[in-house]
Amino acid sequence: MMVLITVALCYRREGKQINFQEFKYELLEPRLVDHIVVSINKSVAKIYVRNTPRNQTDSEVVKGTLPAKGTGGQYKFYFNIGSVKSFEENLKAAQEELGLEPDDYVPVTYSFEVDWWEQELMRYALTATALFSGSFLLFLYMIT
Repeated sequence: MMVLITVALCYRREGKQINFQEFKYELLEPRLVDHIVVSINKSVAKIYVRNTPRNQTDSEVVKGTLPAKGTGGQYKFYFNIGSVKSFEENLKAAQEELGLEPDDYVPVTYSFEVDWWEQELMRYALTATALFSGSFLLFLYMIT
C-alpha cells in the first residue's frame, strides 16, 4: 500500500505542460498538431504532434504518402482546460483566427482516464474495507 502511495505521489505526466497561447502559436499555427485527446475527468488536453507540418491535400493522404489526420503523432504536450465547453470555444476561435478551414480543424477525441495507480489504490482500498468489515462482523458475532 505504501509503495502505491509513493508511486502515486511521484507520478508525472509524460508530456510537457504548456499553456493555451504556447499551444496556439508554437504548435497549432505551424500545423504541427496531429490530434488532441481531452481527458474529461482530469480537465487536461493532451497534444499529439508530428515532426513535420501538415501541408497536404486529400489526394496525398489517399496516395499513402502521409498518414491520415488524427491517426499518428506522439504525445508531447498537455495543458489544463477550464471546461470542455470553454476549450472547444477557444480551440474553434484559434483555428478560425489562423484561417483554417473547418475540414482542416484538428481532430479532438474525449476520454475518461483512470491512472493505473488509481485503479490499484482503489482495489486495495476495497479489499482492506472488505477485510475490515468482515473482521468487524465476525467480532460482533462472537461477542453476541
